[in-house]
Amino acid sequence: MSRNWAVFTRMIHYRRSKQDLHKPLHWQQPLERALHPMGLLPSPYESLQYPLRNTLSSTQINYIVTKLKSLVSAFAFHSHNSFIHPLSSSTSTQPLPTSYTDALSVCALHTLKSPQTFSILESKISNLISSSERDYWGSYEWLLSVQVFILYQIIRLWSSDERQKLNAERNFPLLMQWTSQLKKEYVELLAQGIHTGPLAVDSGEKKELQNYKRWIFLESMRRTVMISVVLQCLYGGLKDGYVGELLPILFDLPVSVGGERAWDALGWRTNEEQDNFDNQFDVNVELGDVYTYEYWSEGWALGIVEGGETEQQIYERMLLVACPQTGASEKWGREVEPDIGLQILPMHI
Repeated sequence: MSRNWAVFTRMIHYRRSKQDLHKPLHWQQPLERALHPMGLLPSPYESLQYPLRNTLSSTQINYIVTKLKSLVSAFAFHSHNSFIHPLSSSTSTQPLPTSYTDALSVCALHTLKSPQTFSILESKISNLISSSERDYWGSYEWLLSVQVFILYQIIRLWSSDERQKLNAERNFPLLMQWTSQLKKEYVELLAQGIHTGPLAVDSGEKKELQNYKRWIFLESMRRTVMISVVLQCLYGGLKDGYVGELLPILFDLPVSVGGERAWDALGWRTNEEQDNFDNQFDVNVELGDVYTYEYWSEGWALGIVEGGETEQQIYERMLLVACPQTGASEKWGREVEPDIGLQILPMHI
């Protein structure tokens, strides 16, 4: 273990020196580059040339699709999931945001297979887009809006309604634009060390609680951008037969070491009354380092970075299965039943 860790650490330092990684590790490549010609994309690997192409096996596709779809039902049943933290809705002093309650209603209707699901979804997503053009959004609003947008995309893409699939496909450029803006908000928060919205810290709170709230907010942003890019990579794999232009961006997205354990532990503490929230942190929760997806998955394959230890750790397992080099698809990929309806219509814009 110690030898592997030393090798892994040297590997990271070497690559960072090779790639000008004195910039913040959390994000290096702007998402807007995904919309540019491939020649403008710098390679995260010195030995590889672009355009990169990576195919997904049927096992990987089935596993990722199944887990993405489970995010909708989890949100409907529990009002949170692997990228929307319980603390997002755990407040006794402020009303829940309209976009949050709208998404909760749509996900519940979808889970119940209501025939009214898509008529209501179309109305809600139209309102969401109009709000983005009309209102000022801070970091929290961008986070919540991208989260809701992702849920709506998942529902529509794997619908039996072909029109809904096409509508979802047409909205992918907008989702990328919003995801890029969320990334900018994340980078600015890291630089400024401040936080806005319902998860903002109170100067009167003890430092431990402030650190937990800060981590939850930033981790929510990390996970939301990751899920958005994974969804779009998966779509590209289904539509074109390979994942290409988004791979450089996916490689550099941030992943927290031990993040699933901390996410669950902090979520469990919000299941009690919000008034007692400040008193629920009797046991320290370890908040690990943040690596790029590339380094995190390589560290996991070497056995020096933890992740996906339990079946409930959906987020980390999905990321590991999505990376062929980890071998996680052979380990966990066949645990889910074969899904149907994996084909997505070609994009028409």
